[in-house]
Amino acid sequence: MEKTEEDRKSKSMSEEVISDVPWYKSCRFVLAIISAFGYTFFYILRIDLSMAIVCMIKDPVNSVDRLDNHSTWTQQGLTVTGNGSGWTDNIPTETDGCIETATGSNRSRSTGELEWNKELRGYVLGSFFYGYLVTQVPGGWLASRYGGKHVFGGGVLVTLIATLLVPVAARAHASWVIALRVVMGLACGVGFPATHHLYSLWVPPLERSKTMTFSYAGTMLGTIVALLFSGLLCDVELDNGWPLIFYVYGGVTFIWWIFWNLLVYNSPLEHPRIDPAERRYITSLIDPSVYESHKESDIPWRSIITSGPMWAIIVAHCCNNWTNYTILVCVPMYMKEVLKFDVKQNGALSALPYVFAYFISIASGLIADLLVARGIFSIKVTRKIVQSVSSTVPALTLIGLGYVDCGMRHLAVVLLCLTVAISSCCRAGFLINHVDIAPRHSGILFGISNTGATVPGILAPIVVGLLTKHGSREEWLMVFYICAGLFAFSTVFYAVFADGEPQQWSLKHPPPPPPPTPPPPTTANNAAMDASRSADNAGVELGGYSNGGLRDITDDEQDSVAGTTGTPL
Repeated sequence: MEKTEEDRKSKSMSEEVISDVPWYKSCRFVLAIISAFGYTFFYILRIDLSMAIVCMIKDPVNSVDRLDNHSTWTQQGLTVTGNGSGWTDNIPTETDGCIETATGSNRSRSTGELEWNKELRGYVLGSFFYGYLVTQVPGGWLASRYGGKHVFGGGVLVTLIATLLVPVAARAHASWVIALRVVMGLACGVGFPATHHLYSLWVPPLERSKTMTFSYAGTMLGTIVALLFSGLLCDVELDNGWPLIFYVYGGVTFIWWIFWNLLVYNSPLEHPRIDPAERRYITSLIDPSVYESHKESDIPWRSIITSGPMWAIIVAHCCNNWTNYTILVCVPMYMKEVLKFDVKQNGALSALPYVFAYFISIASGLIADLLVARGIFSIKVTRKIVQSVSSTVPALTLIGLGYVDCGMRHLAVVLLCLTVAISSCCRAGFLINHVDIAPRHSGILFGISNTGATVPGILAPIVVGLLTKHGSREEWLMVFYICAGLFAFSTVFYAVFADGEPQQWSLKHPPPPPPPTPPPPTTANNAAMDASRSADNAGVELGGYSNGGLRDITDDEQDSVAGTTGTPL
């Protein structure tokens, strides 16, 4: 595969400075580490209410007031794990020849304090998305104008303040919690677009995959932490336990926010402590227009909307999220209804798919950068390969999951882990492709694609509910085939239209068009040229003249001719 000029330039510069500024000692590595923890806490704050609500209300689902580490509860696609205190009994029951584990509640030590019915709980948890949908594109625009550091940091600050206020609001009235959740959605909506813009200024092309996948893997780490520790906080006998979920997570996030403001800068040009060699390395490999002020620039909306590579990202993003939300919300229901097996009955088992996904997503970023750095594939081809793997393999495992019966439950867990883990490779595929095709507008591009990709989170559970009214395996198989079909469609669409190089409309100063190619010589022109060359050769014998033409002659020939004619040439 032929390398692009950008790849060759990047590799040459990397070899010059790698001994002086290795990645693991650089300021961009610090950015990757602190942003990864930022997304860990950001995601915990996003889902902490789903973790705490089982402890807050008096009559949770299935009349379970509190949960131990052998049972969990799912609401809005998020799994809540108990704390290991043994407040519930597991009662084996037999259905259709398969033993099913049911959860009792006859040993509950205490009850929640809020009387929220199931419908109200749905409004409280779902209100987050009303705000989340609104600020995606504005978040990218704000980051391009005021800097990704301030926009992301501001979003986290607003979110943690709202989190700290939830216990007081919940005890006052549910409407106050709904209002806070909307505010949190507005604040969280700016997160990914802001950091996308930040990475466009800090991360050279050969390091994008490993840096950005490492950072965004923090969302899965946040899920793991919330699954494992929220139940423990609920069990603390202080203020009825559940408010500590909001206070502890909010307080730890505030500590992170202080470090974010001290260590992170909007660009390497603003960083006061960066090594000059690292600054030269970064800025020499990124288009200079990315660092120019965006206050006077016009966003090429028409070019963005009509761009084939941009639509490839949108399609991949929407199809990927459809399957992700189906897995989060519906696959546990399938395993309960069809396989008679509650995969969430153990806290560690609940977190296991995300543990695999965390490490595999990071590995996919490292491999992607290695393929580009060694010249094996271009960025364009690498993105397409990684994205194809992250779509086709989960499509097959989901279909396989639909054919597993209750006698092979543990195989179902393996297939579920593979589905979640391999699909996480998309973080080295479409999820960072915005920075490849339009570094100056990457935050806005992500806002556009993520706005569309949030819609499947609303529609997928509805469609699954309509298709699985009886909970039969045949109905669920249709659900999995729909997911596989969407994965297949997105794989083909992305392979055809995706790109890995900056688009011309994304550059502030587009390169000049190449000179026109001269037309191929005709037969008549060839004959004329041959005649002209023959005449030139004959002219050599006449002292350099031929049909009025003059060839270049040596000084000796000039002296000889001058001596013969008496006139200098």
